[in-house]
Amino acid sequence: MNPKDDALLPNGTFKNKVHITDQKALQALEYRITKLKYRTLPNYSITNIDVLKKIHAWLFSDLYPWAGQYRTVNLSKGSTNFMPYQLFHEAIPYLNQQIDNLNTTNYPSKTLFATDLGQLLTDINHFHPFREGNGRTQRLFITRLADQNGFEMHLARNSPTYDLYMQASIRDSADLMTKAVLKSLKITRA
Repeated sequence: MNPKDDALLPNGTFKNKVHITDQKALQALEYRITKLKYRTLPNYSITNIDVLKKIHAWLFSDLYPWAGQYRTVNLSKGSTNFMPYQLFHEAIPYLNQQIDNLNTTNYPSKTLFATDLGQLLTDINHFHPFREGNGRTQRLFITRLADQNGFEMHLARNSPTYDLYMQASIRDSADLMTKAVLKSLKITRA
């Protein structure tokens, strides 16, 4: 992160609505709040990538003034550079096209659905539109998208496929992500 970033305190902790200055204390509170909010998310219909902003705002608006807003700084984590925010305008139509395809295609198999969903999840992970909370937000988004298309999906931290999902995220691998998604999907529609 950029040390001159106006969303950060001098010690690297995000500025927040509850005025916590200790990063570990903020992370602990963030985890508790988002865990509760995760369970009470409104039933948003996943029709485009802008719904990701609604989900993020729902999860993080109690803590951060920028919740639900796309970042305006470039981010990296470890050796991964996420999409430059200057290219978001190019990515958004592509992501919307993928979402529309998932919502309008009559998939003949769970594997084909998982392949497209895995690719979308990989692309959203690279998009990484928020300052913080991208993983939690995108997992909830993808889970809801799967649900509205007749699949139950479990990618939470306590799920058996979480480690594979994390490996796929770190490696930016659509193939690994597809495997994680496929293992986590159950058909719920007849």
